[in-house]
Amino acid sequence: MVDSLDILPLPEPTPPPPVSPTAVVAGAPVPAIERIKLFSDSQWEDFVLEWAQSLQGDYARVERCGGAGDMGCDVIATCQGDQGVRVLGILRSRQGVGLIVGKPDPVGLFEQAIKEWGLDSVDLRQLAELRYVLEISAVELAAKRATEAQLTHLGRLAAEFSQCLKAPPLGRPSDDIEMGFHRTILEATQNKMLVRMHHVLAAFFARSARENESWNVNCTTDKSVWEHKAIAAAICERNIEQARALLGVHLSALISGHTCESDSISPGKRRRSP
Repeated sequence: MVDSLDILPLPEPTPPPPVSPTAVVAGAPVPAIERIKLFSDSQWEDFVLEWAQSLQGDYARVERCGGAGDMGCDVIATCQGDQGVRVLGILRSRQGVGLIVGKPDPVGLFEQAIKEWGLDSVDLRQLAELRYVLEISAVELAAKRATEAQLTHLGRLAAEFSQCLKAPPLGRPSDDIEMGFHRTILEATQNKMLVRMHHVLAAFFARSARENESWNVNCTTDKSVWEHKAIAAAICERNIEQARALLGVHLSALISGHTCESDSISPGKRRRSP
């Protein structure tokens, strides 16, 4: 039994807002946030595509991502800054995953960096010293690990270089033979990273020689011919100390930043590599 009961009159309903002619024809408007809840699968795909297309003016890349493991990322928009790290191999995209951080390539990073450098004297000297240290340090591994085929090839290149002193080369230019000689020493280390690093530095100095004649240190002289033969012989004999000392003398012009001096060249036998 209820002891007390309040009986009250019904409240008046809230009057509806004024009805516009559009609402009379199309029905009551549905808020946008509520309307998307009514989308079908295909309508939702069209809606997302239209939205993603609108992002292209604000972002460098707008990509679709889908599949197992997409972690809920259907659309990925990236800023312009990601293009540089993509080139360097730090950031890359994978189908069904999206953007992932990759394993950077240190030699590739170095190569990309020096491409932007100017050819001033400080840059050249520092890179020359880097190449000097790289090759001098590589001699020990080369002497220990070189195959018989590599030793034979090194001796052949030294003989070819000596021919450039007698007459202008009919086949390979002396610069190509010189670079092939040093590349073979690096290849004899059996270390791919050392070989690639040397290739990057050699390409840089080849470009610097074309753009700055004062840095062209490749000369074919009696002294340089003897040095190539002596270096090849020392490495073939697995004589690490002798090979290192000879290579250090041979590369001294590189770190001094000067071309070959005329007094170290036999009269009539000085030939500038083309």
